[in-house]
Amino acid sequence: MSSIDDLLENLKSSGVKLDKNVEYAFKSVNIEDFVDYSVEGFWQDKPVTFMTTMAGAEKNISAPHMIATLLHHLEIRNGQHFLLIGSKGGYLAAILDQLLGINGIVTIIEPHNEVLEHTIDTLEKYNSKGIIRVLSASSMDYFEDFEKPVDRVLITGAIREIPEFLEVV
Repeated sequence: MSSIDDLLENLKSSGVKLDKNVEYAFKSVNIEDFVDYSVEGFWQDKPVTFMTTMAGAEKNISAPHMIATLLHHLEIRNGQHFLLIGSKGGYLAAILDQLLGINGIVTIIEPHNEVLEHTIDTLEKYNSKGIIRVLSASSMDYFEDFEKPVDRVLITGAIREIPEFLEVV
């Protein structure tokens, strides 16, 4: 068995809900394509650093059980438009893209410029099924210009209050 197969079996045996679509998405997206560091911890269900900023801050992709749990509770359907605030280096967008299919859209809003650049770089190498857009936080001034309404919103970090632009959603 591969590392991803072992990971998924361990998640299921520990009670994490994984449907066949989420399993397929995990198997279809290579975590190594989105990180600058070792992914060994990922196979042990731990968060992994995908980059370190110029200021020395480590930016992480969540542990697999957290990603699987989020995906389970979001009730993702083929063709939805997903707003992802905080890119997690592009990995989560790629997983969502696999789940949303060719008619799906993932719009990423990334407030941190260095993470934004990293995400753009990694997703340029990813062969998406649907549409993945990577925008800066200032792009939200044009939120109402999206051609398809947003079906789901996922905020991947801590926020003090719901951003004003989300009231439109």
